[in-house]
Amino acid sequence: MCVVKKVGRKILGVFLSVLYLALLPTSAFAIMAAPDDAPFSPGDSPKAGDPWYRDAVCELYYGQGIICDLLVPNENGGADILPEQPITRGEFALVLRNLAKAVGKEVSEDHLVWARETGILQGYETGLLPNRVMTRQEMAVLLLRFWQYMELSLQEGVGEKAYEEFFDAAQISSWAKAGAEFCTRVGLIQGNSRFGCAYEKATNICACGIYNCFEPQLLVTRAQAFQAIYNYVCLAKIELEPVNDLPLP
Repeated sequence: MCVVKKVGRKILGVFLSVLYLALLPTSAFAIMAAPDDAPFSPGDSPKAGDPWYRDAVCELYYGQGIICDLLVPNENGGADILPEQPITRGEFALVLRNLAKAVGKEVSEDHLVWARETGILQGYETGLLPNRVMTRQEMAVLLLRFWQYMELSLQEGVGEKAYEEFFDAAQISSWAKAGAEFCTRVGLIQGNSRFGCAYEKATNICACGIYNCFEPQLLVTRAQAFQAIYNYVCLAKIELEPVNDLPLP
């Protein structure tokens, strides 16, 4: 009897371990990445195993230095991208302002003034909250406002699906639904595969599996923000003039 109980506990332990790993967000695996997947500097030569955001970072760095303001100096005399660090509302507005300036828009040197005047960054009762980290649904709204401000056409119909089809669409705030619809329709933001369970009340059936989720409350990392902006550059067919004299980080 004791042997049976021990075996049962082992099986339960394995099951819970697998379930725990399945529920972890993608960023949680960063600390277990192989050396080839380690963060890189934009000046590095391409190599096998480069991270998924490499093209976005390189294009936005050497393309008129769009993201230069967000690089952090390191002790080696270079600079770090800090790809897994959450991006703030103010930092995201800064990159958008730099992109607008790169395509010839007249912008204020103060990116927060620019963001407020254009309505891209709208405040709360306590102000613009530029130092608050940004969620995925907030990023979707800011990208929609930026598209309206830029007045550039984007190729539509390339997104995976409408936002209503995401497993967690009901969790998207009402004020963010237009942004989520726009970003998923044109392909600026895609969903993440996550384990979940759906309960059908009519049939009393609970189905568990891997679902495509928008994850509106999930914080946006720098790498994810750079990728979304790079997607915009590609879809709007913006030609960023290379700046070859940028110092290598």
